[in-house]
Amino acid sequence: MMTERWPIHTDLKDDETLLSFIVRTAILNGSYPHVLFQYWRNLQHSFVSDIDKKVDQNALNRLSSHTGVSVCVLQNSLLDKLIEKLIDQEQYENIRLWRYVMHIGARNHRRSFGYGFCPECMAHDHSRYYRRHWRLLWHVGCSEHKCQLVFDCPHCGNENKPHTLSFQARSINECSHCGHSLSSATKTDVHTDALSVASWLDHYIDTGINTSKWSFTDVQEAALTLRQLMSIVRSALNKPHIRYNMAMLASMNIDAGLPIDRKSITHEQWSVSLREVTLRGAWRLLNVDPESLITLCQSNNISQKFWLYDNKLKTTAIHRIADHLAVDKRTTAKAGISNSLIEPLSRAEAESRWLSISDQLKK
Repeated sequence: MMTERWPIHTDLKDDETLLSFIVRTAILNGSYPHVLFQYWRNLQHSFVSDIDKKVDQNALNRLSSHTGVSVCVLQNSLLDKLIEKLIDQEQYENIRLWRYVMHIGARNHRRSFGYGFCPECMAHDHSRYYRRHWRLLWHVGCSEHKCQLVFDCPHCGNENKPHTLSFQARSINECSHCGHSLSSATKTDVHTDALSVASWLDHYIDTGINTSKWSFTDVQEAALTLRQLMSIVRSALNKPHIRYNMAMLASMNIDAGLPIDRKSITHEQWSVSLREVTLRGAWRLLNVDPESLITLCQSNNISQKFWLYDNKLKTTAIHRIADHLAVDKRTTAKAGISNSLIEPLSRAEAESRWLSISDQLKK
């Protein structure tokens, strides 16, 4: 069966997300993005799944027929080939379990964010599209313009949702709620350390070459270690008054007084400001030789508890440091406590003692 081709075609950029491409195509064809999506996927609801993550082969074939873009190019716009290097097979099969991809859309009342963008990129026609790496946990800024990513409309404050744009929209630079220009958002400088850690992990994923001072068995362990280091920095910022937290924050050149989001949510639901400061701290740690970190911790009486803060992410690289440190005193049994069983008092003995106490109180 022949598939109808959409009238106006556009090129899919090398680093563009699939959602961004469909939205731009819809705007060029004077249509709602969700209408093209429904026509393509033959689904009642629009964008019911995160199409940037993974799309089956039959759907890619149909989209290729609609747009004139080859299946290979469409496949390169997805995140699956990138993320499969960082997660296990069980997680890969269920996209809801994917780590490292920022949540968009409300699912089970979990906190989510709008679609991140760089205001400077949105200001120019040739760069006005959404990049794949903007969806990733370790990217908090635009590497070209050195500014922090924005997730909400600068005018109305609503989450940025390009897939809900009207057919009347003139470009992908508009807010779907109020029509205001996204490129008018305030440009906030992003710390160079946050950009550096993103460049390091991207390079490691692409080439398999680790340029940090830590040794990892593979890129999956490196990514997990980065998550744990982010958790460690956040833990230190939660209780900056504790001496060992102050010592570690000082070594990472992070202000202990920074206000942070203290809600217990997954890394992919952290605010962009919290991700930036924890990535900065993680990058500082990754650029210190582990032996030097061990010496620093020993001189400041920092125990294993600091490094093993996130029990879900115990990586070999973290344990290499923690194993050289003392176990936290509160986790060990006190000396001199007998392990013998304590025999309970009889009813008569207990009543006698209570009567004695009562008599003492009446005097």
